[in-house]
Amino acid sequence: MSQNVLAVIEKICVLGGEQYGEHAWRNPIRKDTGPILQALVMAARPKNILELGTGYGLSTCYLALGDSQSKIHTVEFDRAVAEQATKHFQDAGISHRIRQWVCRSAEAIEQIPAQIPIPDFVFVDHSKLPYKEDVEAIASRSEGQEFLLVADNVVDRQQELKDFLDWMPSIALNLTVISTQCGLLVARVKAEK
Repeated sequence: MSQNVLAVIEKICVLGGEQYGEHAWRNPIRKDTGPILQALVMAARPKNILELGTGYGLSTCYLALGDSQSKIHTVEFDRAVAEQATKHFQDAGISHRIRQWVCRSAEAIEQIPAQIPIPDFVFVDHSKLPYKEDVEAIASRSEGQEFLLVADNVVDRQQELKDFLDWMPSIALNLTVISTQCGLLVARVKAEK
């Protein structure tokens, strides 16, 4: 199965860097970020991954490569883009492990824990403005459980993420920023009950 996933990753990468969806500009993860996501999942071995910002499924494929048992809930607001991602997941042979939510991130987060299990791994790579609000909502719905938070674009989009970055040390048990092309924040988060 990993060969199929790698082939789909290559296919998505050939589609190119900056792309436009029906509703907005989208910029997939850079080449240096995918293997790090895979390694973080391998190390954390999460049961439930929540991804905010599916795009065409590139980061989802790397998350899936990290652990063949993890269930991935991924959120994309653009229906046309989500449909393309669905095809990629089918081609990669991972669609049985993925639940797609075609809605705004806040709508999906409201489904925790009723329809989306409390995540133990969260990857955030959608519109930058709601990073803080979305992570805050996930933490408040996580019933005091810890999760590993990974957030992309914390260096190249630092100005847009100022509130999020200023707030993160107050909720993180530990926090680091990996020096990728765009900057990848990794933090262990535990919300108050």
